Amino acid sequence: MYKQSFSEKNLIEVRTQRQYKSKVFKQKNDLPTLADTSASISEGSYISAEFDNYFINKKPVYCTASKADEVVFSKLNHNIRGLYRVKQSDRHSIVKQVMSLLKEESPKYVYKFDIKDFYKNVDVNSCLTKIQNDQVVSAESEIVFKEFVRQLKNTSIEGLPRGIGLSATLSELAMRDFDQKMMSHKNVYYYSRYVDDILIFALEKIDIKSDLISFLPKGLELNWGKTKVLEVKKCLCQRKCLCASTLKVCKCFAKCKCKLNTDSKQLLFDFLGYSFSFPSLAKSKSSDWIKIDLSISKAKKLKRRLYLSFKSYIDKGNSNLLENRIKFLTGNHYIPQYKNKTDRMKSGVYYNYIHINEPLQYKELDSFLSTLIRRDYGKRIFLSPQHKKALIKYSFLSGFKSKRLCTLNGVQINKIKGCW
Repeated sequence: MYKQSFSEKNLIEVRTQRQYKSKVFKQKNDLPTLADTSASISEGSYISAEFDNYFINKKPVYCTASKADEVVFSKLNHNIRGLYRVKQSDRHSIVKQVMSLLKEESPKYVYKFDIKDFYKNVDVNSCLTKIQNDQVVSAESEIVFKEFVRQLKNTSIEGLPRGIGLSATLSELAMRDFDQKMMSHKNVYYYSRYVDDILIFALEKIDIKSDLISFLPKGLELNWGKTKVLEVKKCLCQRKCLCASTLKVCKCFAKCKCKLNTDSKQLLFDFLGYSFSFPSLAKSKSSDWIKIDLSISKAKKLKRRLYLSFKSYIDKGNSNLLENRIKFLTGNHYIPQYKNKTDRMKSGVYYNYIHINEPLQYKELDSFLSTLIRRDYGKRIFLSPQHKKALIKYSFLSGFKSKRLCTLNGVQINKIKGCW
């Protein structure tokens, strides 16, 4: 139980990690001290402060008000993740698996689901009941968890608060039984879930109501507007129809139900920021027809950021900041959280979407960017020929193909994101 302990020594270790990872952490209130907090948890009298909040895309995002509370909830998160072996799925690995499955020459059903308001509708009390019944966490961890649940109720937060690291762990814990039931389903040969996005490959049709909805945890429901059911049929003339290369008309055309694959159309679904396009008929060399592009929703998000960047320029007239924003959006960069060069991760138009093989959305974004650069902004604020020349060299497509990296520190990136 020592590793679960909320001793001052263990809390100091967590605080050191948080200081390394988060600059915002340093700005939080230093009171109460970790010594006092540790003592209050041991006595069972620990009370956290109300969560602070701000909004992103009109949705509330929460954060702890004091360093002590953030350290305590981070420690609880570490305890639960370790005891239950909670691990976030690897996005790139999932995409590679999906690509391989789509290339298989076999009929299949593809189901794409999205859970409606996922964090908001997770039943936190069910998570607490599970942890209490399993009896694997320490008494101190249970005290902190109960305080977390009490604070959610006290501040009228529905479900899990977005922005708190513990929420991601609890959401995975809440979905564990559902994941296991879907993976063991007799007709399902591939199942993947990434937060609230679900993808299923099945041998036969599944009954969505009885085989999926009935397994969802209490309070969760599907977003039917984003649900897709796609069928890949067997190509009936794949092996039997052997037309001579000299013949223009297939002798078996009248009997061929799939009409020499002329009925084949491209099916489409979005998953993990990608758009997957593939043939509706399973046939030889079908892998040549698997097209992967940026999803429309991600492209719209980038368009909006381009628009807001130019709007900010019109309002404030900072051409250097505008160029940094365009450079950031069209390129790649190191994630500033990692100070050691060997640990530094990369992000951007290539490193976030390395599996794209048909970058049509990037071409469209380049066209949109070119329009914004060349348009007339009026006499008060305008882009000079020099400014336009500096901006026109940036391109989403070239940033993707060349893997171009721009060097920006954390302060610069925060300024860049300031208008989004």
